[in-house]
Amino acid sequence: FVGDYTLSVKGSMEALGKRKAPIHFTSSNRGQGWGGIRFFPESADAPPSILDYCTIENATASGGLTPLDNSGGGIAISSNDNVTISHCTVRNCSASGGVGIDFSVGGGIYVEYCSPTLMYNYVQDNEAENYGGGIALYHASPVIHHNVITGNKAVEYGGGGIAMNGDCNPVMVSNTIADNTAMSGGGIYCIYDSDPLLKNTILWGNEATWGNQVFIPHIDCDPDFY
Repeated sequence: FVGDYTLSVKGSMEALGKRKAPIHFTSSNRGQGWGGIRFFPESADAPPSILDYCTIENATASGGLTPLDNSGGGIAISSNDNVTISHCTVRNCSASGGVGIDFSVGGGIYVEYCSPTLMYNYVQDNEAENYGGGIALYHASPVIHHNVITGNKAVEYGGGGIAMNGDCNPVMVSNTIADNTAMSGGGIYCIYDSDPLLKNTILWGNEATWGNQVFIPHIDCDPDFY
């Protein structure tokens, strides 16, 4: 991308790379960046959207007028269950605030009001101004399995690796969440009726002022660890 452009998907999209020849979504000017990929609600008869063996890098969500504009630096998925992100690398992306907007989450990936599938991905070296340096969920319950989430940072609040806010019930299996940083919950930050299921998940080397690996400040959250 040459310039601060965003790829908005309001139907469906297939980007099918190969292990040794991934598709690159990046900026010609790393200092300027671009606006990432954004999946919006689709029509009932639209085929599924799939990103497979893609690299999404050097993208930024910032300066918009709504919270969604400033969230999901690399990928944002809003009210669309029919999205699969697999074998992808999302790196060096960020989410930061717009004018009067105190909601800049999901430096790498942001998911709201839906349940897509995220599997076999690397989410690394991303940053969010508020929460969810790697991944942020808001009223969302995706399936998240066999991902590596590492080196991400949430600057002001929680969830260097992944943050869940507002009735999130993701199924998380066989993920590695390591070496992320945040103010609270270096690995995982869980608030407001969020009840994730985590199975065979490694939490290691994350750092935070409160809760290096996991921070759950609200009693209405009831995660299951297996």
